[in-house]
Amino acid sequence: MVDAARYERYENARNAKGMTDYQVANVTGIAPSILCDWKNNRSEPKAEKMVRIAQCLDITAEYLIVGEV
Repeated sequence: MVDAARYERYENARNAKGMTDYQVANVTGIAPSILCDWKNNRSEPKAEKMVRIAQCLDITAEYLIVGEV
């Protein structure tokens, strides 16, 4: 099940860093299609990829996955 709030937290953090999905994909080594599927509510990145995304955006994985901590 896709949690739209997770994508919203990702998008807000990405925008705050001035990055695009393509740039995040390049930095993390995650396929751009994974981010596209997430944006379109088809699937979410696995936990290991969420950790890499969070590191790229200078946020905690816990915040990205769960929300305010």
